[in-house]
Amino acid sequence: LVNLHKSLISLLRQANELELQSKPVGKVLREKIRNQHAELQALRALKQRQEVERQARDAEFKQALSRYRALKGQAAADVAARPGG
Repeated sequence: LVNLHKSLISLLRQANELELQSKPVGKVLREKIRNQHAELQALRALKQRQEVERQARDAEFKQALSRYRALKGQAAADVAARPGG
C-alpha cells in the first residue's frame, strides 16, 4: 500500500512537471496514473474489509474464551460440590 502510494505520487509529479513546462501529459502516463489510483483505492478497500473481519474474529474469540472460562468455572464448582470433592 505504501509503495503503491509512493509510486502514484511519483507519477503525479511527472505529470505535474510536464504541465508546468506546458507539455501535454501523454496517454501512457495518464493511464498509469489512472490504473495506480484505482489499484490504490482497491487495496485501501481490501484493507478496510480485512480490518472489519479481524475485529469480528477478535470479538468471536473473546466470546468463546468467556464461555470456556464460564464452563470451566462451572465444572470446577461441580467437582467441588461433590461429596468428597
